[in-house]
Amino acid sequence: MLPDSNKLTVWGCDRWLTDYIKPTVRIKSYEKYESCLRSYIMPTLGENIVTKLKAPDIQRVFNEMLVTGGVDGKGVSTSTVRATRRYLSMAFNKAVQVGVLLKNPVMATDPPRLVKSEIHPLTEEQADCLLRPPRKGNTFI
Repeated sequence: MLPDSNKLTVWGCDRWLTDYIKPTVRIKSYEKYESCLRSYIMPTLGENIVTKLKAPDIQRVFNEMLVTGGVDGKGVSTSTVRATRRYLSMAFNKAVQVGVLLKNPVMATDPPRLVKSEIHPLTEEQADCLLRPPRKGNTFI
């Protein structure tokens, strides 16, 4: 273990993002990683010491994301939870590689089953309305 690894909190993921992710991915990908970790992981697990974090603690966060993790207390999609789990796991894998952790506790969590929303295509009338040029006086400017 590194000298201060017993004091390192999950907030240390910021350093992982800056040192290991930002230089290697596109800016939009980096923003997605950062957004997921800042929105869902940091508020709930940020203060926890990395070496003391257990899989059930992390699993509870993922489960809560599905129920109340989104806007207005509504749950987020299973794909968002899976992505957040993947990003946190990547950070913890790096912590294992550099000697901060002996094993990655995220690997002992279960990702939610991927649920895809049904696509509702426009009706013919809606498509015609969308493609019709605006009438005089009906502008969005």
